[in-house]
Amino acid sequence: AAVPWSETEFIGLACEVTDVDSIATLRRDLEGQGVAALDVLVHAAGGNAPGATIQDDQTIADLDPAAFDDIVQLNFHSAVYVLREFTGLLGKSGDASVLLFGSEAALMTLSNVVGYAGAKAAAHNLTRWLAAACARQHELYGGRISLPAPVPAVSLTDPNRAPLLQKDRRSSARGQ
Repeated sequence: AAVPWSETEFIGLACEVTDVDSIATLRRDLEGQGVAALDVLVHAAGGNAPGATIQDDQTIADLDPAAFDDIVQLNFHSAVYVLREFTGLLGKSGDASVLLFGSEAALMTLSNVVGYAGAKAAAHNLTRWLAAACARQHELYGGRISLPAPVPAVSLTDPNRAPLLQKDRRSSARGQ
């Protein structure tokens, strides 16, 4: 919808980012609506699962390979898939930006989240790699593409409440 203070039109659409066919369908749908260029691409997919974590009383031998693969696919592979599909639409109307959301877990050691942290670290590396590639080969990427890497702070949301707080609402060992 049009933003009242801007002549720019914004379109927000969603797809299953772990499914390359769903991403390709989204691109075709956009092009079918007459979208020939993207100015901003936001990839904010992320999440974790119990099987991709290692609790304090576990070792890496306890990691669930299927859950680990799912978390790596969601947090890293999906970024590659989205970029692969949409990079050709970036920069066609001038400069463009790609925001690949990262995580504090990729930048510092946070307990338990081996799958999530590893996948987000890979996504951070992908951002740096793509920034260098876009700078070196801007003509292949359709123009100048900026790649800020937002890193949201850890916040007390429902999924984080149990690992970060004790029942008396004081910080857990992990929260500390």
